[in-house]
Amino acid sequence: MIRFRPIAIAVFLLLILFFVSTDLAAASSPQHDSTGVKTEVAADHVLPSTIMVLPFVLLLLMIATGPLFYHHFWEKHYPKVSIVLALITASYYLIVLHDMHSLRHTLAEYLSFIALLSSLFVASGGILIKVDKKSTPFINVLFLLFGAVISN
Repeated sequence: MIRFRPIAIAVFLLLILFFVSTDLAAASSPQHDSTGVKTEVAADHVLPSTIMVLPFVLLLLMIATGPLFYHHFWEKHYPKVSIVLALITASYYLIVLHDMHSLRHTLAEYLSFIALLSSLFVASGGILIKVDKKSTPFINVLFLLFGAVISN
């Protein structure tokens, strides 16, 4: 029996989502005159239901409480839980709102954000600060404050 890892399934589903043609979705939507100037874009954009914040809130609650209260379950199943909650949101955008553009745009922003975090992680991995004095929480706060001031 072939076992697929949750990460591999998630990557596969994201690739399908990214490369699916929007021509099929565009064929069922009404055609608009492309020469006209739109004065109000908000009228064309449908906002998601406020209940769709629940998968995100549930994920945050599980990230915060999982390692403390149900450690064994969370350690074993957190990728599956994350993927299911992400698929709920993606399915809502695809099936209910018929909004492929938002998913593609969000995926592109997410990938660029991950690339930025990865490069910052690699760049900061070689930084070592040595001080002759004993390290205290106050000294650590001073270092963080100094870094925040010079970074801005």
